[in-house]
Amino acid sequence: WSEMLPEALARIFAVLPLEERMRSVPVVCKAWRKAAMDPTCWRVVDLHEWSRLMPWEVIHRMVQLVVERSGGGLEELSVCRLANDEPVDYIAKRGHGLKVLRIPFCQVTDGCIANIAPSLSRITHLDISGCTAISKTALAQIGRSCKSLARLDRNMSFFFQTNNLVAEEYDDEALAIAAHMPLLRHLELCYGSLTNSGLAAILDKCKSLDFLDLRGCMNLTIDG
Repeated sequence: WSEMLPEALARIFAVLPLEERMRSVPVVCKAWRKAAMDPTCWRVVDLHEWSRLMPWEVIHRMVQLVVERSGGGLEELSVCRLANDEPVDYIAKRGHGLKVLRIPFCQVTDGCIANIAPSLSRITHLDISGCTAISKTALAQIGRSCKSLARLDRNMSFFFQTNNLVAEEYDDEALAIAAHMPLLRHLELCYGSLTNSGLAAILDKCKSLDFLDLRGCMNLTIDG
């Protein structure tokens, strides 16, 4: 193993669990440590389960570390519970090759999305489920900037539903998606606030949809 080319080792290590990549592999020998630091090892990083249990300060430091190790080659990142805009901005500004970004249940804001969306032009899959600090404004900006986007996950929790919304706002996000994301192929809006009007707009404008998940959308009526 120690005689393998560093590039080959890096590709092998890239499929190992994060914990092994971070702690076990680098201490085996110099060749393994060098390979473990190769950006190839950090193109795809899944921190989702790990970040569910960690303090937000630790999560933020880990995000910064994996972005740095990727050397700008990060293609796919999954992480939850980011406590503010700073790490999301850091990811976007240094990850111009990102194709998949999953940041559910993070406190990212409309202002942050407005700043970073132009940097995410290659994104094909975005998960912003449970991100309650963003609104139709962010969705519209994503649609305008991320022309390669084929999948959007915007699921909410059962307890969120229509909290803090008035009836006139129930379809705001659905209408923004319909107006600015016509090329979507996969859309998840579980436990969203949309009504039949919002659904009709999506079906009318998003002609390429082949998957639509509306589980738990209590404002939809079958006879509408």
